[in-house]
Amino acid sequence: MQEANILIADDDENIRDLLTEMLEPEGFQVFRAANGKEAVQIAGQHPIHAAVLDIRMPVMDGIEALREIKKTDPSIEVLIITGNANLENLRMTIVDNGAFDYILKPFFQAELIHALRNALLKRAYMLVNGQSGKKDRIARLEADFEERTRQLRESQIKYKEIIENSGDSIMVYQDGHLKFMNTNMTELTGYTLDELFSIPFARLLFPKDRETVENICQDIMEHRHAPPTSCFRIMRKNGEMVWVEAGSKRTIWEERSAVLTFIRDITDRKRTEDALRSAHDGLERRVEARTAELLKANSRLKHEIVERKQIEADMKSLLKKQEIDIGLAKDILNLINGFPSRHIDLSAGLSLFVHAISLPCLTEGGDHFFVKTFDISGRRKTVISLKDQSGHAVNCVLRSIVTDMIHQSLLHQYETLSPETTMSMLNNFICCSDIFKTEDFVTSVTTELDHETLMLRYVSNGHPPFLLIRDNEVTLLSEIGKPGTNIPLAWKNNHTFSGASIRLQKGDRLVFYTDGLNEMPHMRHDQIINFEELKALAGDMILQHPGMTVSDIMEMMFRKIAAISHAGAGQSDKNTSDDDITMVGIEVEDRNGNEEIWKPKDFEETASLTADLFQRIADEWRRQEFESPEPRLQVILEEAVWNAWKHGNQKDPRKTITIRWRYGNDFHLEIIDQGEGFAYEEVPDPTIKKNLTRAFGRGIFFIRNFASSVKWEDRGRQIRITLPRQSDARLGEQGNRQISGELGKILKL
Repeated sequence: MQEANILIADDDENIRDLLTEMLEPEGFQVFRAANGKEAVQIAGQHPIHAAVLDIRMPVMDGIEALREIKKTDPSIEVLIITGNANLENLRMTIVDNGAFDYILKPFFQAELIHALRNALLKRAYMLVNGQSGKKDRIARLEADFEERTRQLRESQIKYKEIIENSGDSIMVYQDGHLKFMNTNMTELTGYTLDELFSIPFARLLFPKDRETVENICQDIMEHRHAPPTSCFRIMRKNGEMVWVEAGSKRTIWEERSAVLTFIRDITDRKRTEDALRSAHDGLERRVEARTAELLKANSRLKHEIVERKQIEADMKSLLKKQEIDIGLAKDILNLINGFPSRHIDLSAGLSLFVHAISLPCLTEGGDHFFVKTFDISGRRKTVISLKDQSGHAVNCVLRSIVTDMIHQSLLHQYETLSPETTMSMLNNFICCSDIFKTEDFVTSVTTELDHETLMLRYVSNGHPPFLLIRDNEVTLLSEIGKPGTNIPLAWKNNHTFSGASIRLQKGDRLVFYTDGLNEMPHMRHDQIINFEELKALAGDMILQHPGMTVSDIMEMMFRKIAAISHAGAGQSDKNTSDDDITMVGIEVEDRNGNEEIWKPKDFEETASLTADLFQRIADEWRRQEFESPEPRLQVILEEAVWNAWKHGNQKDPRKTITIRWRYGNDFHLEIIDQGEGFAYEEVPDPTIKKNLTRAFGRGIFFIRNFASSVKWEDRGRQIRITLPRQSDARLGEQGNRQISGELGKILKL
């Protein structure tokens, strides 16, 4: 075919350059226009054979330019470039305006050249046969040509839809480079398509995996035996590493051997497999019977000693590096804030239950919270603070540390100040510091609960409203413009904040959250759940399950929103959205429950009473959907009753053993003896090497091992134990509270 004159029109200079680079090596003479008007002028001044027009251009768009060019010279065949994949609209463009064909963005050089050559063939045919007497034959040929073109284009569109909508990343590998890929590869690697085409494929591979992957590709192309699937690591542009599973087979690309590969991100699966292996190892070591438990515990304790020594060595090595990273900064923040106690005693036989879900997104930062109880001259109050720091980087976490350290210091130094005054002082401190820049701000909600009156005073600083569930009705508190709402922290110095109050009642449930919860659908659906919709969601849950505990409400709410958003797996331990998600829930529980008083005369009667009580409670556990009464409830009940009868009452049949239990968010068990008490804080730790072979301390060790919290009262004559609904909900709150408490004394936090 002789050299043809091709007119290209696009308002993007980069696109014009790209089209020129595609066409000139194929022997075409290229004329360029920046808009439709220029294109029409060029068509009137030069012998143009075919034109390639972008559908969206200033001054004159592609459709209007098409009409004017056809008026100038009807023999010019026109291709339309568009990002619109609506077949019906594209057909109307061709039929009504005389376009030869259309090309969908993005497109490849081979696709453009093929379409242009077809257009030029049609032009040549029409110029030769346009005046012949065989009009019917020409019409049939032209109709057949157009139908085949339409079928080809529809096939191409379906092919593109399949490729681009595939859940996997798809690529073609040849000569050490990628020759083709879908857009999922950009999401997987963080590179643009142009970057991926330009860099060697080996650069995407984890260094230790490069040789293996390249050998597999070579084996496939040369028909040698190779595994159909393989797992390896890819390095993203930002330096992150992801695990992928690849299925590969030989294909032909541009008449040469190549490798077609489907790639799936399995990083989460790898983590899950590691977690399952870790859990499996722990289950294998779990105690099945008390005699067997003692033997297995010795082995496990020795293993823990080795691990502790290794952790100490690792910590010393880390300190020597004298550098801070985001993980260390987050650990320091957690050390300062501690982990909230799940149960806080209130007055009038009530208890405050606290439950938290905190899930950072892929980059740490943002959300942080604390729950602290203060005793002011015999009057107790609990402060709950939930904050959302702008940003997701190590500096963000450092600002979080400073914010909460100052906040807790103010709470200790000025115990009687109102929450709004405390937050105003906190705002002034951080505004006057050089740590917060203009774009750095903090949204927060802070509440203070008086244990005697149950009056809850709250201050909201640009934070989402929180939910109050009372008598199965849901209310939004601290809505924008309502009492107690204010601007965010660190926005304006010397600003006075306001507060609002509500008196809580028995059974009230409150849910605080950061905006990561209602904005979870944004990343995949470009929408958010507004606060009224969030309230309606909670209301529907309460309507279907009246009397739900606050912990169940939070877990179900997260799962439902995660399912809508396709973020994570609908589990409260995973977050694949683009923001941190934190929820803090409280519930005012009644401490009253069931009670039995025993006076066993000997070991056999004690064992019989304990076994009977265990069976009754275990049956109720299953009805209330608590998990695994055996062995955790069984071991705790047997050990606690045995200690009360033997060590507390000294086997005296005249002394009573009182057992109390109740159900709420957690299961609560109290056992009271009439002995002389003991120094429970001095109970020897059976995990220490010198105590491994001694008999004392074992029962308390097993109780602590299976319970989420253990407290002694009345000089050790009363033990209070709580167990969560799930057997693996090991909260470790005692250790965290102890560390946080000691640190608080030193730093006045």
